[in-house]
Amino acid sequence: QSLLTRPENKAKDYLFYGQDPFKRPPTDLDYIGDLNTGRCYSETYDALIENPEREVLLPLVIASDGTHLGQFSCFELTKFQIALGILTREAREKDYNWGTLGWIPNIPKDKSHGRRAFVASEHADSTRFKAQLAHDEGLIGIDGQIHPSQDLHHMIAYVLKGLVELQKTGFLWDLNYNGTLYKDILFRPFVTFCRVDTKEADLFCGSYNVRNKNVAHLCRECHCPTLESDNHLAVHRAKTQRQISNLVLRKDEAALKSLSQQHILNAFYEVQFGCHNEMGIHGACPMEMLHAVYLGMFKRVRDTFFDHVGPESKAADQIDALAMSYGELYTRQSDREWPNTRFPGGIRAGKLNGKKYIGLILCLLSAIRCDAGTKILEKKPKWRELGVIRDWILLLETMLQWSAWLNSDQMKKSDVHRAKQKHKYIMYLMRKIAIRKTGMGLKLMKFHGILHMADAILNFGVPLEYDTGCNESHHIPTKKASQLTQKDLNKVEEQTAERLLEMEVLALAQAEIGGN
Repeated sequence: QSLLTRPENKAKDYLFYGQDPFKRPPTDLDYIGDLNTGRCYSETYDALIENPEREVLLPLVIASDGTHLGQFSCFELTKFQIALGILTREAREKDYNWGTLGWIPNIPKDKSHGRRAFVASEHADSTRFKAQLAHDEGLIGIDGQIHPSQDLHHMIAYVLKGLVELQKTGFLWDLNYNGTLYKDILFRPFVTFCRVDTKEADLFCGSYNVRNKNVAHLCRECHCPTLESDNHLAVHRAKTQRQISNLVLRKDEAALKSLSQQHILNAFYEVQFGCHNEMGIHGACPMEMLHAVYLGMFKRVRDTFFDHVGPESKAADQIDALAMSYGELYTRQSDREWPNTRFPGGIRAGKLNGKKYIGLILCLLSAIRCDAGTKILEKKPKWRELGVIRDWILLLETMLQWSAWLNSDQMKKSDVHRAKQKHKYIMYLMRKIAIRKTGMGLKLMKFHGILHMADAILNFGVPLEYDTGCNESHHIPTKKASQLTQKDLNKVEEQTAERLLEMEVLALAQAEIGGN
C-alpha cells in the first residue's frame, strides 16, 4: 500500500505500455530493456491474467543484503525488501520505492545450538523453548539432525508469509495513474527475480555455501559438475524446484549431496515466481555485475596479470606506475560517462569499489599498449614470446567492450541471442590468456555463471535491472538508525526497524506539509 501511494512517483515513473495499465505486453518487441520486456513478464501475463479488462499483472523484485551495524561489527542485520515492477528501473533506484518486508538477524551458532541443548536437557524451564521448537518441527526438527540453514529459511518463511497469501488471491486496488482513477482493478502479484549477490543467492536456493573442489556442484541453476565449471562449452540441464523439493520430502540425502543442495524446506518454494520456466528460486537469482563481473572476473584478471609479470618484480612496479600515470591523465576531461581512473595507491593490489575495476582495466590496458609498457614486459622471457602481449591487449579490450554492452539501457534481442556464443568466446579468452594457477583456477561459480547471463537478460531485462549497486546505498539509513537505538544486541534489530519507520513517517509528514 505504501509503495503504491508514494507521492514522489509520477506518471513517467510507471512502465505501462501505451499508458494503459491493462495493455498486454507486445509480442513483436525486438529489444530488451526494462523487466516488462523479458520472457518472465510476458509468459507470466499469459498464465495468470484471465480477465485483461480488469486484472493487472504486478511484478515484484526482492532484494536482500546483510550489513554490519557500525561499531557492532560482530552483528549483521539483513533487510528484506521488495519493489514494484510496474515502476521504471530509474524509479526503482530510489530508496523510497523499496518497502521493507522484514529483518533477518544473524543468530550466532552458539546461541542456536545452546537453545537446542537446553531443550534436550529436559530441564523444567525449557518448556517454553521446547514448545517453540515443536511448533517449528516441520522445518527445523528437534531430533538433533538440524541443518543450520533451516533457521534462516524459517525466518524468511515468516517474513514472506503475508506475500505468499496475497499472491494466492491478488488484491483489489483503486489506481490513480496519469490523471485517471482506475477503480477496483485486481492486481496479480508475482516475484520476477531477486537482487542478491552470490552468497545470498546460494542461501536463497539452498545450495552449499562451500565452494571448494570437493563440492559436487558449484552452480545453483544447472547440473554442471564442479570439475567442468571452467568449461566454456558446457551444456547442462537446469535444476527445477519440483526436483529438489521431491528429494527433500523423500529425505534422499545422497541425491541432495550429489546436487550440492541442502536438506531443508526452502521458504521460497511457496512463492509464485515467473511462469517462463519451472526453476522457481533456482532460476530467479541472476548473476549480477557488481559482485560477479567486477569484483569477480575483472578482479581475477587483474590479479592473474600481475602473477604472470611477477607480483614483487620490478616490472610489476613499473607497470603499476605507468597505469597510475595514465589514470591521472584520463581524469583531465569533463565526460561524466568515463569510469573512475584515479588510483593513488596503485592498481596492483587491494579490494576496490566494484565499478572502479572498469577504470582499472582501462589503465592497465593503456600501460600495456604504450611503447614504454611493451618494453618493460619484453624484458621478461615469457612476455617476449610471439603474441603474448597482443593477446592480453585483446582480452582487456574485449572486457571493456563487454562491460559497456552490459551497462546498456536497451539491447537488441538478436544481439542477446548472439551473446550466448560471444560469452563462450570471452570465457575462452580468459582461459587461454589469463591462466590462473592458484586456488581452483577458473573452476568458479562466477566464471561458469557467464554461460547463464544471456538467458537471464532474455528472461528479466538488461543486467542493470538486477544489478545490486543501488541497493548497496540502502545500508546507509540502516546504519544511521542503528546508532539511535539502545545498542543492546538483544533488541537492536527491532529498535533499528522502529527508528527507520519513524524516519519514513517524518519524511512523509514533511512532504505533506510542503504540499507534495
